[in-house]
Amino acid sequence: MAIVRCPNKHYYNDEQYSSCPHCGVKPLFNNSSGNFASTTIPKDHMPKSANNDDGVTIAKYKHSTADKSSHIDNEPKTVGIYSKKDIGNPVVGWLVCSEGSNKGRDYRIYSGYNRAGRDPSSDICIYNDPNIELTSHFIIAYDPKGNMFHLIPGSNTLVLLNNKSLLSPTPLNAYDTITAGNTSLKFIPYCKGDVRW
Repeated sequence: MAIVRCPNKHYYNDEQYSSCPHCGVKPLFNNSSGNFASTTIPKDHMPKSANNDDGVTIAKYKHSTADKSSHIDNEPKTVGIYSKKDIGNPVVGWLVCSEGSNKGRDYRIYSGYNRAGRDPSSDICIYNDPNIELTSHFIIAYDPKGNMFHLIPGSNTLVLLNNKSLLSPTPLNAYDTITAGNTSLKFIPYCKGDVRW
């Protein structure tokens, strides 16, 4: 019995199955021979991290190292992936949910405009609250030159700042409370005073 691992990290018996019974992909590593297996992975079966364009390559090696003339020294190497949002755009503050269905959850704030809504593509995704607008219930803007935060209401939405209706862009201060729908959020700045990136 030989246990192998497919690119999606499923283990199975290669004497019983010619490809992964979970996803149908051929193995990358074969424990019985100790060699990496060269394989072509169908695009729809590739792991998510290997399917994006963030600089990832999958290392492929020959089945046998006995034939040294066929060995290529400049094989592609596996490189790490880092979120593009985190590179060059450090966190400048946080929102912490103090009331509502997401109580205890934190949300990072970055430089520029941070749109808050229920949609997963929102910069600040507040899910599980049907009273929050889908795309932009409110916006938190951080100005790196002035080292200031502002709260901006979305169009046709009700936002409260410290239990008062917000009708226009207003400066945010440490520990202010933002209420949107059934959710209350505490604002915690990292960048303030002499602290800035």
